[in-house]
Amino acid sequence: MTSGEIIKLLEAKHTKDLFVAECKNGSSWFTRGLLMLDALVIKRSWSNPLTTGYEIKVSRNDFVRDDKWPKYLDYCNEFYFVCPPDIIQPNELADGVGLYWVSKQGKRLFLKKKAAYRKLEIPSELYLYILMCRTKIVDSTYILGVQQEPVEYWRRWLKEKAEKRDIGYRVSESIRRIVQERIEQVSDENDRIRRENEGLQEIKDYCEKLGIKRFDRWGGMNRIQEAASGMPSEFLPNLDSTIQLLTQFKRKITDDPKPGRE
Repeated sequence: MTSGEIIKLLEAKHTKDLFVAECKNGSSWFTRGLLMLDALVIKRSWSNPLTTGYEIKVSRNDFVRDDKWPKYLDYCNEFYFVCPPDIIQPNELADGVGLYWVSKQGKRLFLKKKAAYRKLEIPSELYLYILMCRTKIVDSTYILGVQQEPVEYWRRWLKEKAEKRDIGYRVSESIRRIVQERIEQVSDENDRIRRENEGLQEIKDYCEKLGIKRFDRWGGMNRIQEAASGMPSEFLPNLDSTIQLLTQFKRKITDDPKPGRE
């Protein structure tokens, strides 16, 4: 099985996407650290863009000796190895890296490990390379059923990408400001509650000095009113009882005859 045969399988899988075989990350003449993905796929979507990179391995030795593939991760949201069966095992790959096996007949792709989506800003030089070196200018093309000029398509794509980045920055700043305001509000409220608790504790301590140790709603209020008036709550009822007893005693000694008057 050759790398070219696997390229054809990947291209057939992505007939509705932008497929670039042997995609470089910039000009061969002016780019330092030039890289080349075996295949790069860009989903044709304004709202949910997705860039997927593929690295093809047709021998075990090629996989084991490859130390440059981690650099590809900066140029795609998802990254996959593609190989014949058993050349690469899923558990040999780093977290987030996906794997496809090609059937022994070389006619189908089997997903062995799903790649994790990584949200990142794809370097613009990758898109410039595709636009400058790999795009064929024709009169018009159909993208998702709509006739568009290819150059206009990419110009709009790059513009909307910059606009989305700017909107994302503004939204994040707004959220950060709202969160900071909420934190300050909560802090102020905590300070107010702390001061109120300190004042209530002083009142509680003073009430205990007055002998008020129960703080149920009605009993506590009655004891506080009693302390404020300076008069025990039993004083007036006892005074009424005493007056009644004195009145009865007066009536009794007034009505009874004095000794020696008979």
